[in-house]
Amino acid sequence: MRGKLSKGIQEKSLKVLNREITEREMRLYAYVNFCLKNGGIIEFRKINAEEEDILFALQKEKHIKLEESGINFKCVCTREYYDYIQDILADSYVEEWL
Repeated sequence: MRGKLSKGIQEKSLKVLNREITEREMRLYAYVNFCLKNGGIIEFRKINAEEEDILFALQKEKHIKLEESGINFKCVCTREYYDYIQDILADSYVEEWL
């Protein structure tokens, strides 16, 4: 189902992150993906406290790095994490492939 966690997504998360993810984290990936492709600025007014915690956990796990940029943060990530979120977003939001 579109935008829902699946067993396959959790298996990929375990492989890359060494942990399972929540549905909120999976949905946050769409915003992180957008930000990475548009200058890397994460506007903290557009996310909630739980999502902030997810980002700080990803930074602690060394998948992303958050650098202060005024009242926002610039986000950079590893290539492995970037490839991982592309795969997760494709699995969770694309309903049909050729």
